Amino acid sequence: MLKKIPRQVFYIVAALIILGGLLAYANFSEPKTTQVSVSKMIEQANAGQVEKIEVSGDNLTITLKDGTKEESIKESNANLKDYGIDYGKVKVEVKNPDTGLSKIFDFLLAVLPIALIIGFFYFIMRQAQGSNNQAMSFGKSKARVFGLEKDSRKEREHANSSLRIRRF
Repeated sequence: MLKKIPRQVFYIVAALIILGGLLAYANFSEPKTTQVSVSKMIEQANAGQVEKIEVSGDNLTITLKDGTKEESIKESNANLKDYGIDYGKVKVEVKNPDTGLSKIFDFLLAVLPIALIIGFFYFIMRQAQGSNNQAMSFGKSKARVFGLEKDSRKEREHANSSLRIRRF
């Protein structure tokens, strides 16, 4: 049964397993942080409990002075000064919201359809090649050589005739 399954299927399954493992590692490698509201983050910043705030798009990662991390989400068009946070009291770092994982997905979205189309045409061409060979051999018969087989009937008649001659 395993001989009927093409090798490419095994390679595709192995690639999917590896890709799934990489995605699982990327999602679960970061420690979980607590989600807090923006108002609580503002209170902590005004009380002097916040060491730094990392801004990545609309996501805020708050590091408190005791080392714990919290997350919050700000409004799309608002900046931290709109919330009353003083940049002199709190260190603010702005990061690029693009992660490596989004670049991988962008690459896969660009390459995967092309690879599927190429694989489809490759499969169709292999199938067409096999049917073409069968079509070209239609009506042809395999060459057979006649005359090399021993005619058992003639041998039996000859043997019988020689026996008849000896009996007389």
